[in-house]
Formats: sequence, C-alpha cells, structure tokens
Amino acid sequence: MGMYDLVRFEIECPGCGEIVSSFQSQDGECILNWVNPSDVDNFYTDCWNCGDWLEVSKQESGEYMLSFYKYEHYNPWLPGVPYKTKLIEGFKWK
Repeated sequence: MGMYDLVRFEIECPGCGEIVSSFQSQDGECILNWVNPSDVDNFYTDCWNCGDWLEVSKQESGEYMLSFYKYEHYNPWLPGVPYKTKLIEGFKWK
C-alpha cells in the first residue's frame, strides 16, 4: 500500500455542498504527516457524502484550482477530463 501525507484543507463539495476535509497528497515525505497546502502542489480526496472526486492543484500564481469529477465519470487508472474546474476564489495559502 502506498503512503501519503494528510493536508490541512477543507472546502465545500461542488457536487452536494458537504464540507470535505480529508485531503491527501503524495508530493511530500509520504509518512502520514499533517502538511499545509503550501507544502504540496497537488492534493485530493473523495466526498464521503456523494462520492465525487476532488483534486486541488496549486497554480504558478499561488492560487488553487479545484477540479472535480462526478463519481460515475472518474477512473483513477485512466486519464480523464474533469467534470468541472474552477479557481478557488480568494484563497492563497501563505
């Protein structure tokens, strides 16, 4: 089983409105540390309420882009096109 780090981040799921906070990343040491979003470039999770996949990527501008995949469209082993993407307005981790 692969290891990961946990990311201190929460956002409202675009699919159902539930607060999602169990993000993971494999950009760091991957020893189950708690890290800040600024420590990694990419982090992700699925919504426990509706099953949609959420992925957050840090942009060169320092802003964060949220991509989310509807559960029925997401397959982690095949490259896919996000169902929807948007900049997370006003959020920059310092």
